[in-house]
Amino acid sequence: MLPLIQDGIIISSIPSTQTVLPTLQDFPLPLVQKPPLKQGKGKKRLQRSKNKSKQKPQRFIPKSSKKNRKILLEIKRLQRTTDLLIPRLPFLRISSAIEALREITESFIVMLFENSNLCTVHAKRATLLPADMHLVQSICRGMGSWENLTRTNN
Repeated sequence: MLPLIQDGIIISSIPSTQTVLPTLQDFPLPLVQKPPLKQGKGKKRLQRSKNKSKQKPQRFIPKSSKKNRKILLEIKRLQRTTDLLIPRLPFLRISSAIEALREITESFIVMLFENSNLCTVHAKRATLLPADMHLVQSICRGMGSWENLTRTNN
C-alpha cells in the first residue's frame, strides 16, 4: 500500500494496485535567492586632475559624420511618426496646378483633333489619317506657333 501524502501529512493509504500521481502542489518550489550585491570597500570617486594638459584632447568628428548622424536621426524620427509628410497647402497648390495642366492638355488635344477632322472632311474622306494631323501641325508651325491651335472662339 502506498501512503497518500499532502502538504507533508499522511492522509490515507491506498492499495498498491491504485497509484496516484503527484501534483505540483505536492512539491513546493524552493525560494530562489539572489546573491547579495557586492559593496565597495570604500568611496571611489573619479578624481579629475586640475591640470588640463593631462586630459585627452577631444576627438575630431568630421562634418560628413555629423551630417550622417543628422540624417540617421531624421530617419528614426520619421519612422516613429505616422503623420503626413507633405504639408497640406503646398500639396493643394501642386494639385491645382496639375489640374490646370490637365485642362490645357485636354483643350490642346481636342483642338488638334477638330482641325485634323476639318482636313479629313476637306479631303472628302470619313477616316482621320496621320497625314491630316501632320498637315495641321505644319500649318500651325507655319503660322508661328502652336498657340494658334489652342485659341478658343470666346
